[in-house]
Amino acid sequence: MHGLLQIRVQAASRVTTIPVPIFQVGMKLEAKDRKYPTLSCVASIKEVNKNNGNLLIHFDGWESTYNYWCTPDSTDIHPVGWCDGNDKKLQPPKGMRNLATISEITIIIIIIIVKITLVHLSGRNI
Repeated sequence: MHGLLQIRVQAASRVTTIPVPIFQVGMKLEAKDRKYPTLSCVASIKEVNKNNGNLLIHFDGWESTYNYWCTPDSTDIHPVGWCDGNDKKLQPPKGMRNLATISEITIIIIIIIVKITLVHLSGRNI
């Protein structure tokens, strides 16, 4: 199938199959890091080979030296949300690794509020 969805169209007693691309340049996905196969990273499709439908995968935030080609049916690529739905940790793009998630920020804020409240109740100054 090479990354194309085959659609059958019938018009005036003539059936035609039209290839429709499933993958497009710029599409986001979650891709396995082939150097560290236990890691899945945020990635984009950099190029779609018009001859065979293979995909050039680019890891967001990383240099192109880490790019790799794969077939559209490769088990190394998944739709956005796959890691979350399969209890796998998704590595954020390079440069965003130190950003906390909303839940982590919420926990930090709650801890700060509790500490301030305890200090206030004990009568000590901060």
